[in-house]
Amino acid sequence: MIENAAACIILQARQSKHYVTFTDKEFEFVSSHPALSANEKLIWFNLVRKSLRDPNLSCAITHQQIAMMIGIKQDTAYRAVKRLKQFGFLQAQFDAELQITTYAITLPDEGLEAITNAPNRGFGKKSDTPPDKNPAPPGKKSGTPPDKNPILLINNNINNKHNIHNQPQAQQAIVNDADALVCEFESLQKEFQNFSLAERVRRINGHFTAEQMHIIHARINAKQKCIEIEENQRNEKPAISAQPLEKSKLIDFEFEGLQFLIEEKVKDKIIHVIPLLHQRKKIKGDAANKTLSSIMKEVLFYVTKAGSLTDKPVIQLKRYHIACKILQKGQWECPRGIVREEGAKREALWQTSKKREMAGSLGMAEGK
Repeated sequence: MIENAAACIILQARQSKHYVTFTDKEFEFVSSHPALSANEKLIWFNLVRKSLRDPNLSCAITHQQIAMMIGIKQDTAYRAVKRLKQFGFLQAQFDAELQITTYAITLPDEGLEAITNAPNRGFGKKSDTPPDKNPAPPGKKSGTPPDKNPILLINNNINNKHNIHNQPQAQQAIVNDADALVCEFESLQKEFQNFSLAERVRRINGHFTAEQMHIIHARINAKQKCIEIEENQRNEKPAISAQPLEKSKLIDFEFEGLQFLIEEKVKDKIIHVIPLLHQRKKIKGDAANKTLSSIMKEVLFYVTKAGSLTDKPVIQLKRYHIACKILQKGQWECPRGIVREEGAKREALWQTSKKREMAGSLGMAEGK
């Protein structure tokens, strides 16, 4: 429970000053505060109304419920509550077990000073007797203030659900049964669905204690989380495991003295489409100046690089489409692998020719 030091001052002012739900000075101070927006003021007034039953002027409520209470978006309500806390109009405490936030009504120092210095009841005439140090919660809206310690009459024979707070055993039974509370909460929502939002919330809250509302919201949040987890699990696509590919899906294809391990349908697309692009001058950039055989060889090398290993998924068709787009955009570059491979071949040919020359020169020397 939040220890709200401002609660005693506010309650005392409500007992000795003009008030209905809050004092005139409270209304005047909050409604004319220059730093608060209209939504923030409306949220504060509604939270005051919801917190009247609690001695610390606190209530447990979610951002979604606050947004529904005044008809705004949830992110707007979140920002408004954040600013109310920033300017000293609210205190917040998060219950990790119940997964709900409790907000306590407070005022900044100048607001507390304003309601404290306001005249007592009697149209500005101060009362001869000082206000009680421990005032009781507000009673009637008009007339004399309620007694300091009013006697609570309990009728143990009443079984009406509206008097459930006067029956400790029944209250304990309901508190322990969260599902029953949620069912009653939902049935009341259906029963009062024709009322306005504010009236519906007021009537529903009148049936439950703060502790019961804690349990109801916690249970609803838990159910919602379970539903979201199940939906996410259903929507998640099963991961595709990398299954070894059958060698029959890949064929050996020789082009310009190079061997390529490629899918037959991809090979057919390259053989038919690349020449058409070259013929219609769709190939742009540096690749447009190359011969068709050079472009074909480079595309085949680029495509088969991803699918040459049979123990990994082959994505040669995707690489083929990427190659076509790059060629038409004029951003095609010769794959580095083919450059290295051609360099290695030239080096091997050079080494072979040198060895032959050396062998020939040695043979001639021996013949002499």
